[in-house]
Amino acid sequence: GQPDCSKTRYVYTYTATEGNGDCESNTPATISVEIIANPTAVTIGNGGPYCEGETVTLTASNSSADYNWFGPNGQIISNDQNPTFIANNEGIYTLILEDPFTGCSSMPVSTFVQIDEVPNGMIVSNSGETCEGGSIALSATGIAGAMYQWDGPGTINNDNTSNASLTNVTLADEGIYTVEVTVGDCVSEVYSTFVNVNPAPAVNAGEDIEITQGSNAVLNASGAVSYLWSPGDNLSNVNSPNPVFNGPIGIYTYTVTGFDANFCSATDEVTITVSPNNNVEFVDLFTPNEDGVNDTWTLKYLENIKEYNLTVYARGGNVVLDTNNYENDWDGTYEGNDLPDGTYWYVLRDKNTNEVFKGAVTIKR
Repeated sequence: GQPDCSKTRYVYTYTATEGNGDCESNTPATISVEIIANPTAVTIGNGGPYCEGETVTLTASNSSADYNWFGPNGQIISNDQNPTFIANNEGIYTLILEDPFTGCSSMPVSTFVQIDEVPNGMIVSNSGETCEGGSIALSATGIAGAMYQWDGPGTINNDNTSNASLTNVTLADEGIYTVEVTVGDCVSEVYSTFVNVNPAPAVNAGEDIEITQGSNAVLNASGAVSYLWSPGDNLSNVNSPNPVFNGPIGIYTYTVTGFDANFCSATDEVTITVSPNNNVEFVDLFTPNEDGVNDTWTLKYLENIKEYNLTVYARGGNVVLDTNNYENDWDGTYEGNDLPDGTYWYVLRDKNTNEVFKGAVTIKR
């Protein structure tokens, strides 16, 4: 009949008797009954956890029995000692050994195969083209607990996060940036995005300028499509590449920002030096009629001569004005009385250089 697969062996002895039991056989007879043992369960494992798509290997120690591996759904999957398969079905895998001669089976032993999801299907992008000196934001799909590894031609900030960045970029930073995402031991495919860096315009504010008081200077910016000057003081047009400057004595620094067709910008500076004008300009006619226009004799740039003497003579040589500190306030009077219309002569002596300026001025009321 079928074998008894328990774990016990029995020996049976019997003695033959006759009649009323007074006569027994001289030699008792024996019979041995062998009860066959079940196969002994083995040690098993799986070497996980695994990532989707990897090869799973189930392992079992050696046995002379046959191997029967069952998957999480209860279906037999292999009769190999160490079967392999593609990781796509997480769960409990069970092994039962079977004696090929007796058909006796071992107790089942199990191992849990952990299969982790690979972080594929990522969306990777950047914030769009930028200009030299600008910034770029790099972005990948955010996954909780994931580690990110960005790589590319430039220096990447926060390259272990889903949102990395590039700052103060150069033309050398343009190119392909890649990212790998790791969750546990599972690594994604390599994803990429292209970063475009536009060159900054070669803006030139022109050469530094030196002028004398009262003169104009024309600035000369180049290298861009549009311009903006700063500050705008003393300039005719802050948006022109060639604004006209007119300002008092001093040193002025102007910055021009130039923009190209891609709205990339660059800056440059120019310095304007306005020196004092020591060439006094004399008005040769004034009209002291109290109409508020040209009522006094005006001398431009006289303030630039530190020490001087100014004398005005009438016909016959009479002195009608003599001063060392003229404030452009002579209104054609002498000792409170109006002088007659006519021509008068002046002499201006520079006490430091001994330079003398002579000429005529006309009073006309």
